[in-house]
Amino acid sequence: MVHPEDLKRLADILGLNLLAGLLNISRETLDEYCKNISIIPEVIEQRLSFLAKLCLILAGAYNKGGARQWFGRRRAQLGNKPPLEMLRNNWNPQDVEPQKILDLAQSINI
Repeated sequence: MVHPEDLKRLADILGLNLLAGLLNISRETLDEYCKNISIIPEVIEQRLSFLAKLCLILAGAYNKGGARQWFGRRRAQLGNKPPLEMLRNNWNPQDVEPQKILDLAQSINI
């Protein structure tokens, strides 16, 4: 289960609009989840956990603004796509593309 502080921290780092987009939910739905975490579906919890891990990795190299921009920059390692584009629709953290994004982020801090 998602802890309220984790959701608050992610929203602070990414901003509510970017976070909602990455979760593939509306801003209004995210607002509801922020008010009542017990209604968060499992698939959204999995995405939140993945994004929390990703942001923790990025925090080693970027400030909040830099982390937000990181999601929008095209990356050669991702087929010249930005991470934001790859985390669209009904993505699953165990899918190949999110794992490539995680690997890329981890390579920044090596």
